Amino acid sequence: MEEKPKFAAAMAHAYIQGKVQKPFFGKPYVIAGGFWEACTILFYNCSLLGRLFENNPEPFIYVMTAEKGKESDVLNFLKSIIEEKILDLTYEATSFSELLFLREQKRLNSTEDIANFLLKYGTVKMNPNEAINLAAFWGLNGASLGLNYPYIVEELFEGSHKPDPDWKEAYELGLDIAPEQPTVSIEQATKDASRLLREFSEQYYPEIFEE
Repeated sequence: MEEKPKFAAAMAHAYIQGKVQKPFFGKPYVIAGGFWEACTILFYNCSLLGRLFENNPEPFIYVMTAEKGKESDVLNFLKSIIEEKILDLTYEATSFSELLFLREQKRLNSTEDIANFLLKYGTVKMNPNEAINLAAFWGLNGASLGLNYPYIVEELFEGSHKPDPDWKEAYELGLDIAPEQPTVSIEQATKDASRLLREFSEQYYPEIFEE
């Protein structure tokens, strides 16, 4: 029986493949900066979905992992990973991207601030398959954070979309932007993420709509 595709892995593949560079000579690669961008998008969307399914996690976890009948074990495993590697960083992070930066900074034993960190590591070349696997795990981390700590997701969302105090001045100086900074609600962002999940589920997991 052919294995079902997993939502986190499928989304990771889609995001990373769009950033793969193929030199005339040599192997394809993804630069770390593009990888982190993809991870942030996946972590963001899966965190919102986890929050959405807080009270009914089993179908969501099934679509994320294709592990039918093992949802409880998967939930416990993912929660343990969050508590071991992510949770402490949420007390310092004010946005999804900052949380990912802090985790990568810790993983690489770096002390640089974000600007110097990106200069030092942002152009490092990564194997695309490795990048896809790591990005998928960020998606699972996001799902677990949303399922277990929805209030943290709400705080990170608010920090990720806080008003830019320089927006109006930039517009008045002639920058090609809207007069008012666009706003997005967590409800709308969740709706956008859930549309992706539903389209994927209808194709590969139609049985969950029949239960």
